[in-house]
Amino acid sequence: MVEWASGHPGSYHYLVVLKATDEDKMSTHTEAMLNEYLASAPPAAVEQGAAYRKMHYGWTATSRAGGDEKKLSNFEARGLTKVEAGDAGFVARPEAFACANYGSVKGSWEKGDCEQVTLTLTLTLTLTLTLTLTLTLTLSLTLRDCEQVGDLTLFAYPEADHAEDKRVAYANAKYPHLEAVHMFKAIKPTDEKAGFPKQFDTSRISIPARGGAGMYIVQYFWRGYRDCIDVDVLALNTPVPPTSLSMYGIGSATEIGGGGGGGGGTVAPPVGGGGGPQTKMSKIDHCQYVQGSYTLVTEEMDGADACHPIPPPGATNSKGESRAVALDACNGRCQLAEMCEAVNVVPASPPPALAFQADEDDQNVPWDDAAGCTAAAFAAEPAGTQVCYGLQVSGLETETSEEYALIANDAEDEV
Repeated sequence: MVEWASGHPGSYHYLVVLKATDEDKMSTHTEAMLNEYLASAPPAAVEQGAAYRKMHYGWTATSRAGGDEKKLSNFEARGLTKVEAGDAGFVARPEAFACANYGSVKGSWEKGDCEQVTLTLTLTLTLTLTLTLTLTLTLSLTLRDCEQVGDLTLFAYPEADHAEDKRVAYANAKYPHLEAVHMFKAIKPTDEKAGFPKQFDTSRISIPARGGAGMYIVQYFWRGYRDCIDVDVLALNTPVPPTSLSMYGIGSATEIGGGGGGGGGTVAPPVGGGGGPQTKMSKIDHCQYVQGSYTLVTEEMDGADACHPIPPPGATNSKGESRAVALDACNGRCQLAEMCEAVNVVPASPPPALAFQADEDDQNVPWDDAAGCTAAAFAAEPAGTQVCYGLQVSGLETETSEEYALIANDAEDEV
């Protein structure tokens, strides 16, 4: 199942399926390309039937992100019909979706509120009269701090609202990386509003997996907006518990980014070794949290500085660390620091290939913000050294993009 914002009636939302190894092709996608793929599909490639139709989730209760409708009957007046448990076409909303910002009362993936926690309480009561009686009571509770709105209701659109939707899956010689494309027209769910950008449509999504088991991507494409879902297609003999949280790949509360096998993340051990929670760090190329969007984490840790020197490949830093060891130390520090949410790894000095050399004030290095975070401290490091520092994100929350900047080619960008 996939959910997407349902605003802007009359526009078209695309869900594009491709292998993860073809992720570089996503930047080439245009509506013209996707429409050409759809139009060129042979009849046998078109997915039809009620199972492939979009549906709508609406509600009237107060949601933390808004989007509340005055009354559910407004949807029915527009021609939508309730789809309830037991009805043909009903699909239970995955439990893993309960923390979505829209349609929920509380909960946030970023805070790890959606993990299941089991508490066991043992009570021992001893009474001594002429005998001793010991009573042990064990109470197990499963708590989830995510709560969706109480009247979240699934609706089916009338037949006419599916007329321009199209879903195809086939091998196209011109666009061989495309596994499937699903196109849905945004519909005005009630007569009182122009659309519901804070409510959402939903649909089943098929993954043809012509390339066999492995990592795939479902790219959301709407006008100038993009998003991605990582999908692991498993071999048929791979055991997966029949629970929503297992099938939708939810990680632990201490995991940062890279879930579901995406992002090329590696797990770095804590500084100094030991057990304890592990944090998954996902490396994203051409990416940085820009000045003004973060606060430097200055908490002192043995073995790693607030600004840690990362030597170039084949060299060692002033601490005698190779590049891999230095990166592990910086990542490990972020794992243990209470407020650390991510790390930036940026050049200590503007690289020679930079077309427009940046002044020190323009460098994205928090010089002089903590002990060791000074240009003088890095003067003895080998040429090509980078600065790795942990940070707490302090930028504005956004529903349409990440807090960090992702720039593939910029003559003024050091990263």
